[in-house]
Amino acid sequence: MIELGKQTAEFELNGWMILAISGIVLFVLITVGTLYLNSRHLIEYKHLIYFVVLLSLFSVAIVWGLNKSDEYELKKEKDWKDEIVSPYIESLPVEKREAVYIKIESELTSKGRYRYTSDKTIERTPLTVTFKENGLTTKTNWMEAHMELADEDTPYVTYQYVPEKLGKGVSKGYYNLKVYLPKNYKFTDIK
Repeated sequence: MIELGKQTAEFELNGWMILAISGIVLFVLITVGTLYLNSRHLIEYKHLIYFVVLLSLFSVAIVWGLNKSDEYELKKEKDWKDEIVSPYIESLPVEKREAVYIKIESELTSKGRYRYTSDKTIERTPLTVTFKENGLTTKTNWMEAHMELADEDTPYVTYQYVPEKLGKGVSKGYYNLKVYLPKNYKFTDIK
């Protein structure tokens, strides 16, 4: 496993821990309150109202705490990806491989930030690309296509390869995949 940043051993309350602790405290409050009221024969309407109000406030606090905990976890994960994972991927060597097959995938509908470390808005094209890499490797996705090569140049792809799963949705594989084509490239040229 690749160590990305040092993890400190600190106690963190996540959503499930808050729920478990809240459930235990709620159970204790109900039990103690019921035993107290029964032992004193003080079960009156006003005590019941106080008890219900207390439980309601406690329940609202639990829900609010769970919501804040989820927001915190999402922010922490985004910060981890932005501050640790993206710089790590960008520090990996950029591999350059000759493209042997390129096809526009007009039926590829899912479009989004797929394995790119940059948040810049760059037009991506739905492509299937086969390139030479210890045999042939084929990838189909929305990719950056740069039509900037001279007409006689051979199309190629560049990428950065993450050798193992890093966790939290960051899996092993190809990142920042870009296709470079001649300026006057026609997609019927390579078949």
